[in-house]
Amino acid sequence: MKREKSLLINSLLFFFGSLGKGVASIIIVFIGSFYILPDEMGIYDLVVSTISLVQPIIIFQINDGIYRWLLDKDNSKEDVIKCGFRVAYRNMIITNVLMVIGFMMFDFDHKILIAILLNLNCLYPIFQQITRGLKNHKIFAVSGIITGVSVLSISFIGMEFFDMGVEAFYIAQIVSNVAGMVYLGITQKISISPFNGNEKEIKKHSKPMQKYAIMLVPNSINQWMMKALDKFCILFYFTPYENGIYTVAHRFPDILIMLNNMFYSAWIEQSISEYDSDDRDEYFSKIYNIYTKIIISIVLLAIPVTKYIMRFTTGAKYADAYKYVPFLYIGVIFLGLSGFVGTGYLSTKKTEGILFTSLAGSFVNVATNMVFMPLFGLQIAGVAFVAGYLAMWIIRVISTRKFFKIDIQWGMFISLLGLTVVSALLVQLNNTLVDVIMMIVAIIITVIINRDILKVVCEKVANKVYKRNK
Repeated sequence: MKREKSLLINSLLFFFGSLGKGVASIIIVFIGSFYILPDEMGIYDLVVSTISLVQPIIIFQINDGIYRWLLDKDNSKEDVIKCGFRVAYRNMIITNVLMVIGFMMFDFDHKILIAILLNLNCLYPIFQQITRGLKNHKIFAVSGIITGVSVLSISFIGMEFFDMGVEAFYIAQIVSNVAGMVYLGITQKISISPFNGNEKEIKKHSKPMQKYAIMLVPNSINQWMMKALDKFCILFYFTPYENGIYTVAHRFPDILIMLNNMFYSAWIEQSISEYDSDDRDEYFSKIYNIYTKIIISIVLLAIPVTKYIMRFTTGAKYADAYKYVPFLYIGVIFLGLSGFVGTGYLSTKKTEGILFTSLAGSFVNVATNMVFMPLFGLQIAGVAFVAGYLAMWIIRVISTRKFFKIDIQWGMFISLLGLTVVSALLVQLNNTLVDVIMMIVAIIITVIINRDILKVVCEKVANKVYKRNK
């Protein structure tokens, strides 16, 4: 239970640490739906999605390299950090020169704000991963709260009182990034200077760290493609209006993705530390099957409920967005499961496995969109999201058997997955009685399959209440 408790605590801390880029970014889109037209929302989302694409390419995903090297106890923390900043600064200088040339050739709205945001989006993840690598999880959590509050407050004030529109989104994210970096830099005394380190040690880390990190770039691109490339397909076949509708629809699965990332961040650290343990396969299998039950339970509950939540959280112009949410939820299930087994590549530093499996998933996603979207419309974007992560999960389950063997409870998994697909189809009927029945069934199934976890939680709560009243 000690390992499970540690995993739970770290997951909660990573949840708060991800607020700035997670919950807040999702909520501001809901807020913005009352102030911004779907066309404007669609264009803004494409800009932010493009920044998410190029950011890991620019810095070679060196932030993850820093994190992994900091976990090795024999490495000098200062030299690892300086090595990472050197790589980031070098690549950012080249990028900014190319940006200046691009600005001279093309003119578009908010280009200065976009350039500033891109640079800050390259630096802030480095500060975050340094904090994680140093295992200062509480500081990481506080930084997330700071950035989250900054994003929400500045976005709302800008739109409500200054009629700034999407410009408020850009400014809010810029300020939140700066606030987060200042807090992390001061509390941990992080030196952003690439100089005055042990040159021998820095050179020793440079090539292997970059090789490790650059192999993770395709995985980041893959995540972008799974989530964002479908938006470009939507623009190609339809209009910014449909893209704005889909953007709002995606924000609900984004909440589940954020929760998954919370667990995934903690699981990476746990899986690396437990990789050489004697009961590794048994422990990994136990956590995998518990995680599977929990994430499917959440999806079963969310599919019929989301439509009614949207009536209060989004503007009337986005009323049809609920139709596209269910299959996106199912895609998140496979996103989470493929990430879980993918930690085998990180534990062994064989990140080329992430490269090839990510490319396979991206190919399936793109092919599904390109072939079927003209025939069946916007709903195919969600189906392609499922297909891409399903393919990646299957390949990773097979290829990671050389690292560890997870005993998947196939009967339970297939039954629950089939039920989620049926729910995704039934919610399209837009029938309140059917939705209520699905909610009741989802609650019953959730209680049954998670009864062991619920029993433990209830016992702990009861014991604490008893001790306080004693």
